[in-house]
Amino acid sequence: MIYTKKADIYDAANVGLLVEALMQEMDHDSPNLDHFTYENLFRESLTNDHHAEILLAFEGNKCVGLISVALSYAFYAEGNIGIINELYVLPSHRSKGVGKILLEAIKQFAFENKWKRLELTSAKVDRTHAFYLREGFEEIGVRYRFIVDASLKG
Repeated sequence: MIYTKKADIYDAANVGLLVEALMQEMDHDSPNLDHFTYENLFRESLTNDHHAEILLAFEGNKCVGLISVALSYAFYAEGNIGIINELYVLPSHRSKGVGKILLEAIKQFAFENKWKRLELTSAKVDRTHAFYLREGFEEIGVRYRFIVDASLKG
């Protein structure tokens, strides 16, 4: 049976390993850091007020999935929104309802905190898009990014 829980300091190793696995699977130019670095970033997020939540999915005592959401505010939404930054399920547990369970838990969290909506960006994978559409999300456009780095220093 799959259950979810809010990640805490004792889950740092699980978070680090899952985020490392996610980054290794993704085809993009984010740095592939080791799981220890991701563990430390998670610990930092707990000590600083980043307005983020991470939920983990477990089967027994094995951590099999993760979802992270960050609080934001948008005038177009007339209030608080959640930005889902990561959703990852171990390959061995895909198509077994784990992603759905994680999304349902985040939807409930958003409802309880009176957020107006949840948004996310998805990789260009038809199967992934179909999953989000099945789970009640709708396509709203294209997302862009700009990397803020030291080259901007005056």
